[in-house]
Amino acid sequence: MNVAVLGAGNRGRDLAQAAASAGHTVRLHDAEANVVMDAIDDVERRLRDAVDAGELTQTERQETLDRVDATTGLDAAVAEADLVVETSDADAETLQARFAELEEHVDRAAVICTTAGDLSITA
Repeated sequence: MNVAVLGAGNRGRDLAQAAASAGHTVRLHDAEANVVMDAIDDVERRLRDAVDAGELTQTERQETLDRVDATTGLDAAVAEADLVVETSDADAETLQARFAELEEHVDRAAVICTTAGDLSITA
């Protein structure tokens, strides 16, 4: 499965790492290049720590890292996504606008969701 994680903050990093560890291809997106690159560095560090703790092999670490790609381009992030997860703390109105924009760029069969569980984002 191809997973697009929108937002490279802590939630986005956690989701990207979990999805890649589960064998999924992940595109981690943030509008700011330094944020998304810091996120990749953080995931890399966490996986290195897991190897040091004996929780992963070096091969598993590298395979997981190989499944994560970072981008600042929204089109690139969601182009082939089966699942798109929006991780921002935006309000409902902002999320509705974001989801409307996303619908123009994703396949009709793609699932789009948010980690903001207390908001209704339906149009």
